[in-house]
Amino acid sequence: MDRTDVLIFRSLWQGDLPEPFSMNPRRSFREISRKLGVDELTVRNRIQKLQHGGFVRGWRVFANPTLSGVRIFQILVGYQLASREKLIRWSTASPNVIALVEHFDGSAWVVCAYENSRTRSRLIRAIEGLVGAKSLAVFDIWFPQCELKPSSTDIEIISSISRGPRKPYSEVAGELGLSSRTVRRRISRLIEGKAVFNVPSLESSALEGALMVDLLVQYSGTGDQNKTNEEIVSRLDSYLVRTQVGNRAYGFFNLFVTKLSSLREIVSAVTSIRGVKDARADVVQNSWEMLDHVYGKARPSSASIKALRSPA
Repeated sequence: MDRTDVLIFRSLWQGDLPEPFSMNPRRSFREISRKLGVDELTVRNRIQKLQHGGFVRGWRVFANPTLSGVRIFQILVGYQLASREKLIRWSTASPNVIALVEHFDGSAWVVCAYENSRTRSRLIRAIEGLVGAKSLAVFDIWFPQCELKPSSTDIEIISSISRGPRKPYSEVAGELGLSSRTVRRRISRLIEGKAVFNVPSLESSALEGALMVDLLVQYSGTGDQNKTNEEIVSRLDSYLVRTQVGNRAYGFFNLFVTKLSSLREIVSAVTSIRGVKDARADVVQNSWEMLDHVYGKARPSSASIKALRSPA
């Protein structure tokens, strides 16, 4: 694992800030190679290595949750060993939970989808009740507002590529009874309209030569937060694979770190930046993905499509 791996994976996972994920699931290896100044074969080989090693199990495409009024939050909790199995069982069974990420230090992120503040509060209370402690941090994940009005055909296309973002246009066209030209045009429109985003399915324990680290930054509320984030991104450039900003209280960053001893240096460097109140770095031990639990929530329903088409 070296800086080239970090940059390539960041190009696939990260969108244009402050987008939390890549909003272009069809980004080509050629485009990435040109952006990074490396040859296309290197990009292809590095990605295949991560896939063949089992770290990247695949990629998923989802509709922008703003299309259906769904919001997503993540909550950080600490827990005792006795609570661990309860938290795992509940999270993997709950229809609202998207992911559970467990750390070596006895903490975990739970990522949930909700439709109203009452549901959000209920989920937070349930999670805190399971671990028997108040949460350490809670915040919503910001997504860009999508002004696109998707048709039923657009939704069928999203469903077709949901497990294969790079599926050939001709294959999608054959499944849906459309022309390849129509599929290409509609996917381009969805990408330009920020209607879809791309998420990797990862097996953190299979990452070779590096540790996957979750870095949480708490802002002080002083100074220009955009400048603070720019400085954080600059300081973390050698490790950073994804940046999640857009929240006034917290920023969240995914890192690939080759040395455990680097964590203290990273936290020290980040907390020295103006506008940062505190930071913590947690090494990922295990993760569970329940993306299919909420896929129906994260794609527009026929009712929401109708509402989008109706005049205000």
